[in-house]
Amino acid sequence: MESCDILVAGEGIAGCTAAIAASALGANVLMIEKSPYCAYKVTGGFTFTFGGLWTNAKGQVLDSSRKPIPALYAAGEITTGIFYANYAGGSSLPRCAVYGRIAGESAAEYVRQ
Repeated sequence: MESCDILVAGEGIAGCTAAIAASALGANVLMIEKSPYCAYKVTGGFTFTFGGLWTNAKGQVLDSSRKPIPALYAAGEITTGIFYANYAGGSSLPRCAVYGRIAGESAAEYVRQ
């Protein structure tokens, strides 16, 4: 595997936005968009993840005590913390784009420290 400052696993809006934001701030970004992934056949729907990784406003993944895990950032459908029992229709894609950028910028800031 080649050397990088930040590894973005996955594709989609959140991953691409994170990669672009981190790259724009000078981080050497590596995106993994294809195998090897552990995948399961699923059926698409109109909703998204309720539950998943807890993140803070910087996109840092939080542990079970709600403390940031160093150097681990996430955005997109795998994250939670905004919607609980219901959600606003059409809100998933903007959330992925906004938090993808935030997570990418935060990861780049972490690398520069």
